[in-house]
Amino acid sequence: MPISIILLGVFIILLNFKVTERVFSRLGVSIMMLDLLSILAFLLIMIKPINFYDIIYVSLGGFLIFTSLAIYLFFTVKQNKELRTIFLGFLSAIGVSYLFDLFFPFMQEQLFDYTTVIVATTLGVVIYTVCKNLKSSFIIIFLSMPIASLINFIINRQNNLGNMLFLGTGNFFEIGVIAFTTVYLIITFKTFKVFNKTKENDVLVLSNDEVVEINKKEEIDINE
Repeated sequence: MPISIILLGVFIILLNFKVTERVFSRLGVSIMMLDLLSILAFLLIMIKPINFYDIIYVSLGGFLIFTSLAIYLFFTVKQNKELRTIFLGFLSAIGVSYLFDLFFPFMQEQLFDYTTVIVATTLGVVIYTVCKNLKSSFIIIFLSMPIASLINFIINRQNNLGNMLFLGTGNFFEIGVIAFTTVYLIITFKTFKVFNKTKENDVLVLSNDEVVEINKKEEIDINE
């Protein structure tokens, strides 16, 4: 079973048990809607992807749900600073993907292996470093991966007519899911560290922005 399906299942469980609920709410979608979309994506991913004329291979759950949500979230962004950050993160994601492909040619493979984890984890760390925001990270990851796949298809289609465009499936989707999981785990780890400092009962559901604010206040208190 692809690791993306397993991670999505864990994500659904966390949502329904309201674990780090406020962190998930930072995606800009109600928890109920996010839960419904996640379950729908999970069910659609289990269905065999659609093959269009041996040219395009599309997973309705992996591409339609995730990419549509990323596009929706992008159009809800109102601050120019956040848009610039998303654009920078998008370029970083594309750059990291193609840089890693020089060493681990994952783009031409559709079989999951350890190189996929290396690329995805690094990508998640880079994107977190750029934006430090769960919503922006989701937008960057699930818009950049389909576009990277499209670029790869266009480049290689000329030399290999049998090359197919994979959308919402294959290594690109696996990398996207693992990268987003990496961002989520980093944010959760940071909130856990703050929990140990403040002993606040609900700190484990703080957003990353709230964690940053707490750390800033602590630094100010120390300086004073």
